[in-house]
Amino acid sequence: RIQCPRGEAKRLLRRQKLRGSGAAHEELGYPRGSFQAICAALAGDVRSHGGLVQLDRQVRFVRADGGDYELCFAPAGAYRHAASDEVDATRAARADVVLFTTPTAVTRRLADWPGEFSARLDDWTYRAAVVLLLELRRPYGDIYWLNVADTEVPFLGMVEHTNLVPADRYPARYVYLSNYVAPDDPLTRLDTEALLRHYLAPLRRMNPSFREDDILRRWSFHEDAAQPIPRVGNRHRILPYQTPRRGLFIANTTQIYPEDRGTNYSVRLGREVAARIAAAAG
Repeated sequence: RIQCPRGEAKRLLRRQKLRGSGAAHEELGYPRGSFQAICAALAGDVRSHGGLVQLDRQVRFVRADGGDYELCFAPAGAYRHAASDEVDATRAARADVVLFTTPTAVTRRLADWPGEFSARLDDWTYRAAVVLLLELRRPYGDIYWLNVADTEVPFLGMVEHTNLVPADRYPARYVYLSNYVAPDDPLTRLDTEALLRHYLAPLRRMNPSFREDDILRRWSFHEDAAQPIPRVGNRHRILPYQTPRRGLFIANTTQIYPEDRGTNYSVRLGREVAARIAAAAG
């Protein structure tokens, strides 16, 4: 039985269907400077149109206040520490429109919602992502993207980034091992070293020439709400951009269905919700 994450299967299927001129012009690219370059360009564009970009403003709650909303923020630097409910009253802000781009569980706790809408938010569940990133002194292999179907291997994907982007742009070779698991899976509780120990044996089995001293540095990353889980009849569960609360809007990866999550679809989602907000504002 072949096991493949829904997202990876979707990407493979989409590329396999390319025919004619589409097949000739479809390209897989990677921006120099990664997403930091994209974010910097977006921030610059927002500022050039008179907008304000504020960082380190972790929202604790969005509270109705008259005809507007008060945004209550955590103290500066709170995102670096364990979650708490502490609020810094000196950092509050006001808005007449708020767009929630957070996972549904986070959106649920950030504001007061009508009962039926709360239930629709609660109805969504996610797979968590667990990623181990390795910096290597030499290539692990010659494949860029490898979906792993062996149930004895404890990760689902291996992506050797420097087999896509020329390795001479980096000081070393880079490969990351990806997993999508239940949010309470034991893998989500492993730190970087424990995760590496768990993966070393299968890494050696897949490539007998691989040695632990090939690893120069390692990092691990964990995201609880990486992949929304669809169900039968999923299109009827899709949340509208405009919520029952006037001035509150939602745009997140649950609304990309039937497509898989991805930057292209997030861009499309952003354009659609922006148009919806503009229409609601008259």
